[in-house]
Amino acid sequence: MKSIRIQGLVGVANRVRRELSGPLSPDRLVELRRDVAATLGVVDRVLQDNHGSARHLPTPSRRAYHFLSQLDLDQPPVDDPARSAPGCPPGCPPGYPTGYPTGHTPAAPSYRFPGLFRRVDVFLHALAEARPLQAGAMSEQIAHISKQVEQGIRKQRIEPEQLSGETRAARAWLAFFADEGNAADYLAAVHRGSASFTAALRGNRRFRAPPRLHFRPMKGIYRMRGLATGVLVSLPTAMITFDRLRFDALAQLAIRRRPQRQIIVDAMLDEPYQDMLAELESLGGVVEQAAGSHHDLAASFNRVNIAYFARQMPRPRLTWNAILTRRKFGHYDLVHDTVMLSRSLDQPAVPQYVIDFVMYHELLHKKHGSTWRNNRAMAHTSAFRREEQLFPRLKDAEAVLQNLARQR
Repeated sequence: MKSIRIQGLVGVANRVRRELSGPLSPDRLVELRRDVAATLGVVDRVLQDNHGSARHLPTPSRRAYHFLSQLDLDQPPVDDPARSAPGCPPGCPPGYPTGYPTGHTPAAPSYRFPGLFRRVDVFLHALAEARPLQAGAMSEQIAHISKQVEQGIRKQRIEPEQLSGETRAARAWLAFFADEGNAADYLAAVHRGSASFTAALRGNRRFRAPPRLHFRPMKGIYRMRGLATGVLVSLPTAMITFDRLRFDALAQLAIRRRPQRQIIVDAMLDEPYQDMLAELESLGGVVEQAAGSHHDLAASFNRVNIAYFARQMPRPRLTWNAILTRRKFGHYDLVHDTVMLSRSLDQPAVPQYVIDFVMYHELLHKKHGSTWRNNRAMAHTSAFRREEQLFPRLKDAEAVLQNLARQR
């Protein structure tokens, strides 16, 4: 049986995850419970009508369905003025620091940099026309604007929680392509993608060549808009990781409406794409979000700090990332002092010791940093590996993670 596709299911799951990461009012809890029940009811009816089950859903939809169906909405985080501060969940041992990490503040009204996205648009148009040899000049111009943004953030002491989502996305885009190597990757992707879209546009009556590709912060898989001199193709930034074969599939899907979506979805779940998403998320500024739907990162940090660091490890910013990564389960950002774990671990089937192992692994990165050898940064040094072996259930945790990585 072919896959049964239900649009919007992944979006519902992601929205519920975001809401459950913070406190909920009783009224909103009732609404959320009703929304989840209605969504599951629709999905079950569609599956029944097509004589299928959850295993016939595409991988992202199947994960979203399992997440929603396993939720216990009778025990979510609810607004409570006596709720423990971040870093000390109920039952934490005496002597632990409470409150936000140094320099971290609770969420405040969103702060925007006026005209920032217009600056990004200017670069998008320039990059669409630039040649590979111009990567250095382009990255230099982008770096100038990125530096101004970072100076403004530092001068006004703005925390990531205070930036709007759009501003964080634009900030990340500028910081990423301020690097000449990344700018060169962008221009190479423009070349590959333009060739694919030019070929697919032959004989098309709605759009005409030449295509102008913009890799930008956006939701969805693609957007297309006809121009007097061609067609504007907007794609998510991380699609610069696509090879020619995947661009061919994307162009066929966008222009000829051929069923290539699974190829694209698989590519977006692949490691290069997911790694770039994680890096962009870090560059934009990570919002503290320790409470998950089933696991709490603050509690995990406390357990690991007691067991392996004699309570001496300074608490970094803790967060679940915004995407369900399948291979990259943890990341430590040295610049922003942030430990980020994959939301794919935030499920009841993942044991607590696995969360603690990934937390321990990332805190070892914080402790050991990187050693340079032959002009390369070495993060997993022999000292790192020796200390990692102190985790008593190392093999069990690695086996669980390997199994998760194999799941489709």
